[in-house]
Amino acid sequence: MITKKRLLQLLLLIIIVAASITLLVEQKRPSAARTNVLPHAQGAQLIDSSGNPFLLRGAQIENPLAYMNPWKNIKNVQNDFTRKLNSNVFQEMSQNWHMNAVRLPLSNWVFTKYQKQFLSLLDPAIQQANQAGLYVILDLHDYRQGGSPYGSGANAPKPESVTFWKAIAAHYLNNPMVMFDAYNEAHYTSANQWLNGGGIQTGSTGKTAQVIGMQALVNTIRATGTKQIIIIGGVHVADTLRIKDPNIMYTAHTYHKVAAGNPTDWDKEWGSFKGHYPLFYGEWALLPNSTVSRRCQTATMQNANQKVTAFLNYMGQNQISWTAWQFDVPYLLQNRTTFTPTRLNRRDWMIPIILGNATLLMQSPGWVQ
Repeated sequence: MITKKRLLQLLLLIIIVAASITLLVEQKRPSAARTNVLPHAQGAQLIDSSGNPFLLRGAQIENPLAYMNPWKNIKNVQNDFTRKLNSNVFQEMSQNWHMNAVRLPLSNWVFTKYQKQFLSLLDPAIQQANQAGLYVILDLHDYRQGGSPYGSGANAPKPESVTFWKAIAAHYLNNPMVMFDAYNEAHYTSANQWLNGGGIQTGSTGKTAQVIGMQALVNTIRATGTKQIIIIGGVHVADTLRIKDPNIMYTAHTYHKVAAGNPTDWDKEWGSFKGHYPLFYGEWALLPNSTVSRRCQTATMQNANQKVTAFLNYMGQNQISWTAWQFDVPYLLQNRTTFTPTRLNRRDWMIPIILGNATLLMQSPGWVQ
């Protein structure tokens, strides 16, 4: 016969066990609600998980996830991807180049067609990059080379962009070292269209699509429950309009303006965003031997180092994050074995396009915060 005292003891034991199980489950469950530990925007700064201001300093790496044509041979895709993105590369970026970020262009068209293989490559790459101390910026590259059925010319977000971000944002929901670059170099006709969308775009193939605004992309990403930083471009057309979200970093890309070397032009590029929001040059380079003449402008072998230094100083003084284009041969690297940086004091037809003197980037006082 169970006494009243014994019954109370059993009930107390059951309560303790139940509470312990609940606590254990909560500790093991990945939770999107832990927003206090995520990097976030605060005024014009990025704040890390420890509450300290930080800047992104890194580079882009082109890879097969942004191009459709290589997928005709998936084995070659796997080999090329792991050759460019692996733990050795990420450790080199972090330890010797003092970087803390890598930007990865991704094609939504490749993702849609080869989703399983796509994620089987991207997931371990992100894990390796994070282990090396790198934030990973996932950038939607929607263009002809990525397999777009629109061809060229339809350069604004589309309904398919929304579909892509629903999947990708949900997949990386709980990774605090991932950021989302909503759309690479979007073309809009007005500030209102940039924010709210509207209208129809037609690609070179004749295929048409609705124009999706940046606010809709942000809303799509947030609807998955993500709290990570979202990167938004198009500041040149946005005028006084702003994305309604507290965790936005605005981005621009620049090539020929680095060569021009005019800080006034650099300020104009950001307009009224400067000083009020985190800013990010997602792509920048000095290309003195570029086949695109506009990118060369006044750049020469003799003045290139000075121009790179001036731009680095501008970004450092104005607390602007950046990822250079790009961490590969023959741009920042002469090879992938020793990762020897390129230089501008040589004329070598084997290195037709060079991003400044890469050693300058490694030694720049504005590199490490």
